[in-house]
Amino acid sequence: MEKSTAKVTSEDIADGEDKYRLFASMAFMIVVIIVGVPMWWKTTEVYRVSLPSADIMSLSDKPIEIATKIAIYTFEKSRGELLVKELTEAYAHNELWRPQFVQIVPFEKALQTKTPAALENILLKVEEIKAGDFVFIEWPKLQEEVLLTSERSALIRSDTSSTRIKQVINTLILQTHRMQQILNANHREAIKSEAPQTEYDVVVSILNPRPDIMNAKWNVRMAVETYIAPFLKEVSQISNYTLTTQWKYQLPFEADLKQVRDASNLGRHYALGEADLPHIITSIEKNLGVGITAKPAINLVVYITPCDIAPVHIYNRQNKQATRQKVDSFISPKWGGIIIANPPAEACY
Repeated sequence: MEKSTAKVTSEDIADGEDKYRLFASMAFMIVVIIVGVPMWWKTTEVYRVSLPSADIMSLSDKPIEIATKIAIYTFEKSRGELLVKELTEAYAHNELWRPQFVQIVPFEKALQTKTPAALENILLKVEEIKAGDFVFIEWPKLQEEVLLTSERSALIRSDTSSTRIKQVINTLILQTHRMQQILNANHREAIKSEAPQTEYDVVVSILNPRPDIMNAKWNVRMAVETYIAPFLKEVSQISNYTLTTQWKYQLPFEADLKQVRDASNLGRHYALGEADLPHIITSIEKNLGVGITAKPAINLVVYITPCDIAPVHIYNRQNKQATRQKVDSFISPKWGGIIIANPPAEACY
């Protein structure tokens, strides 16, 4: 009897432990469902605000108008008022720009300044010039009619007319012609622009793939100094340019050329399709050696075609020859350009 009683007691204990485990599991599930799920739902809730879809869609039908503030300071108050009035009337019906012309009234401290730099410094502190704003400052002893400064300001002479100021605003400040091109539907897809860098490497490369059979001679340095260097000097206010030249040899012409019969002495030429032009850049770019510096490079390449495939002419997507004035060339944005130089017969051995 004693052994049987002990056995029943052990089973009761085991059953009790199972019940506790069941109750614990149920309690855990209840906590998860009652507390955890609502807490998860609340913490992951995303607040959605209804947008005025109709108003947003209607924006595409409205013309784009750009607002800016242009301040004008003159030593005589009446002259400043006249310039503001004439410029306001000149831009009253402009479809793109909505400039707000305001006058800076002359004050004692500004009238006592001795240099244009000091006057400019005072006015820029007095008048709040935000991004996109501009200010014209009169200086009687100025030689030029309008002189742009490094700040968002320009100096004008006492006899500078509102017509001249408007011309400067359109061409140099607002660049109206550029904005109209960008907004023109015909140019939106074609135009790819980026901000100019402070420094560029301009590399002129002459590629002679077969120097063993082509006697190519050209004073590249003199040509670069005569034609390219003066132009880069004119645009040096925008960026600094380092001009170099180099000769490269043994570079294959990796392109799918098609022979075309013609009426020339050779009776044929080779057609280079427009779709194959990027492949040429890819094949020669790795051998140009222009990636040594961190400055972006502008590549100007003259590729002398080998005698066995010369002449090579570029064909457009309409399968028409794109040679212009006996020159075959193309430009790749942000990279440079390539001229295909077909050698004359006497240049080949």
